Amino acid sequence: MPLPEPEIGLVVRYEYVWADRAGRVVNADKDHPACVVVTWRDTAGARQVVYLAITHSRPAPPDFGIELSADTKKAAGLDARPQWVVISQANRDEWGLDLRQIPGRPGVFHYGHLPPRAFETIRAEFEKAYLSQRVKLVGKR
Repeated sequence: MPLPEPEIGLVVRYEYVWADRAGRVVNADKDHPACVVVTWRDTAGARQVVYLAITHSRPAPPDFGIELSADTKKAAGLDARPQWVVISQANRDEWGLDLRQIPGRPGVFHYGHLPPRAFETIRAEFEKAYLSQRVKLVGKR
């Protein structure tokens, strides 16, 4: 199965590097669901993406995030356990690199999409945090 198009709100499995490990590790210690929050083409035409991690662990200060509702998790193809989208840090990467197959689903790299209303809340909080310089952005390439 080919990679999906990098649409905002898409939830993929991704080798996310946490900001406190950036520069010290080449590979992440664990893959995470991650939400595509921004996408664009660079000057060479490569598709660039900003990912926000989705985790079962409540973000500990100074990090912060948004807890996903049961309906949002179900719509996005995630499990029912408590989960948060981390807003205070993000990975910037070229599309397709470091995507991982979903366990038990060969050739599938995405869970689904966040519902538009939930995504808009996440995008607005990310934009506000980014503009106020409260986001740690990890560039992987």
